Amino acid sequence: TETPLLFYDSVWFDVINLGPEINTGGNEQFPYLRKDGRLFFSSDGHVGFGGLDVFMATGKNYNQIARV
Repeated sequence: TETPLLFYDSVWFDVINLGPEINTGGNEQFPYLRKDGRLFFSSDGHVGFGGLDVFMATGKNYNQIARV
């Protein structure tokens, strides 16, 4: 299996598990990291409206999650 990659600021990075605050037993997809450090992603494993909802993670270890 190939390691998924994330393209940010003209550089490719290996994707890593950020722990249970982000990575659930569901599907986390479409990560987008802003230059200000905010991480946006879609998930069907966090409480939301159903399906793939959009969330924003902030904080030192991205431990503050908000539905967008």
